Amino acid sequence: MNFEKKYLYLSVSLLVKVILNIFIVFYVAKKVSVEDFGIFSLAFIISTLISLGLDYGFNLRVLSLTSKSDKSINNEISSMLTGKKIIMLFMIFCLILALCFYDYGVDNKLTIFMLAFSAFPNSFAIFYLNNFKVFDLFDKEAKGYLTQAVILVILLIVIEKFNYNKIFHFSAIFLISRIAFYIYAYYIFYSNKLFLITKTRFLDGIKSIKTSFSYAVHLILAALIIYIDTFILSFLTDLYQVGLYQSGMRIIMASLLVTVIINDSFIPIISRNFKNKKYIQKKLSKLFGFVLLLITLITITLLFYHKSIIMIIFSEEYLEIEQYIIYIVIIIALRYFGLIPGIILTSGDRQDIRARAVLISIIISVIFNLILIPIYEIKGAFISSLMAHIVLNLIYLYTSIGMVNFLKKTNYQLIILLNVPLIYLNIFYFSDSNKFLFYTLLINIFYLFVYYYYSFKRDNKLAKKS
Repeated sequence: MNFEKKYLYLSVSLLVKVILNIFIVFYVAKKVSVEDFGIFSLAFIISTLISLGLDYGFNLRVLSLTSKSDKSINNEISSMLTGKKIIMLFMIFCLILALCFYDYGVDNKLTIFMLAFSAFPNSFAIFYLNNFKVFDLFDKEAKGYLTQAVILVILLIVIEKFNYNKIFHFSAIFLISRIAFYIYAYYIFYSNKLFLITKTRFLDGIKSIKTSFSYAVHLILAALIIYIDTFILSFLTDLYQVGLYQSGMRIIMASLLVTVIINDSFIPIISRNFKNKKYIQKKLSKLFGFVLLLITLITITLLFYHKSIIMIIFSEEYLEIEQYIIYIVIIIALRYFGLIPGIILTSGDRQDIRARAVLISIIISVIFNLILIPIYEIKGAFISSLMAHIVLNLIYLYTSIGMVNFLKKTNYQLIILLNVPLIYLNIFYFSDSNKFLFYTLLINIFYLFVYYYYSFKRDNKLAKKS
């Protein structure tokens, strides 16, 4: 599959993930109160954590198998499937046990159960479709996500028509759409001749779990950096505070979805060519420049248009989140900055470093949360998350730069040249309104294409000529 088509399918997958995981949640936030959005967010986070627990790093580990034979890949996938089933039984037990101790009322418990249970078919569906990427087939995942999105949107139209706007109804349609997603993925996976899944023993599943442990620890702990604040906030404050804080977190997550495309497309390439240091240094230096430009464009957009963005995706009830926008912007920037070191460590088979770094960051996050939330509430949660991300990035940078120095050969001049006019326009001519937000987004897209052409496309053409 050629480079452009791969990015097209990855972009479709990303766009649909945005609809499924971000904008549908924004839609729910508009329809319910901040307090109801708090319980929905809590249930959605539990669902996400179950998905990550079931994923157990298998999806990431599969992407590093590209250099192995087809037989080895199928054996690994078979063992991973057995491992997933073992983890699923354990997590169902934990879910039932946790619901017995939750004191949120019957209706809220039902909401949590439906969203949490929907994680099981969703996780297996993602696993089935993710495996196609090993064989450079990215269209299967895109079509699967598209199918799920269409079903979800149709169900949303139905409940909107009948004015069913309770969190119970939103949870139910998420469950239905994810079951449909699973049915599609199951059929596509098992009907394809590339995959010859064999029966594996219980011990093979356990072995796969052990092998994927470093991937799993990093993946789950990395999610906890974002979600641990919400859990502590829910215990120390109320659901209104949770809903408000989660609105800020959803802005962060929406801004970070581009990282999915970058990870999925670059990890296999860098893993395959990791011994060729000159090649990957050049590749990652260009990518770092692109990411740096993306950071500056997102920062400019959020700083100058945060009120318009909040009103578009939420409502006036959420404008209180404006006062925390600087924390949101810095956290987004740090998450993007850690992307390249993360790719280096994963491709270089140093998941152990990533896992330790994330564990240290979470411990720092928990300590700061327990100290600051009782004093500052939401502000304390944002500060705690910020401190955790600073520590994480310092460890990532220190360890990865010795493996590949991606800071060299980056086109910093072009990044500065592109950003100066945009900053000037926003300070002296534009204002925080929907119209100027639209203009700024158009300029952002144009800038990204300019950088892509001069840093990637142009070099590829010159290389072919030479």
